[in-house]
Amino acid sequence: LAHVYLGPAPTARACEEAARRSGCVVSRPRDPDGVLAERLAAGRPVVRVVGAMEFGPRALGHRSILAPAHRPEASAELNAALARDDFMPFAPIVRAEDATSAFPGLSPMADTARFMTVALDVSATFRAAVPAAVHVDGTARPQVVHEAEEPELHRLLCLYHARTGLPALVNTSFNMHQEPIVGSANDAVRSFRASGLPTMRLGHLVLERAAAGPRQGGHA
Repeated sequence: LAHVYLGPAPTARACEEAARRSGCVVSRPRDPDGVLAERLAAGRPVVRVVGAMEFGPRALGHRSILAPAHRPEASAELNAALARDDFMPFAPIVRAEDATSAFPGLSPMADTARFMTVALDVSATFRAAVPAAVHVDGTARPQVVHEAEEPELHRLLCLYHARTGLPALVNTSFNMHQEPIVGSANDAVRSFRASGLPTMRLGHLVLERAAAGPRQGGHA
């Protein structure tokens, strides 16, 4: 498979209309992923809702929450924001050029690792750098991103690496606990408001949670 971005894609108009009703601070930056990389480098999780939805039971950067993975407590913080159970593990998203050193046994699994479907042993260096994305048994279930296949997502990872020197981010599906992965622009805004997450790219827009106040709407 060249990719699994086979689902629906929200139109620019749908993103604008959903954002207008969101109650969030909305901007139209020239480089939305650049904004996300800045927030990530500052230690904040972000949401990315871009293009066609992934086919299958996992998000691969188009309906994803991305978060810094260098702090072990990051997993607990994400679980709290999304009302998930604390045993649910998180997976790393990593550039192809960093993957071989991160996963010594990658070679026979390189194709399937593009889709976050196999757990691999990680190197000691990778585990020390991004502990929130590594399982307790020293494995991780990576999404390996190639520039030729997904250039925008690859560029975001490059921007983050340039700012931090870190090899990976946490990538987890964008949904509240016991809900399916978000599909439409309206789904994205509703889940964003229900979560405790601060920043979301929605197509060409960036939504930021208002500085003051609790979560808006939704449910725990």
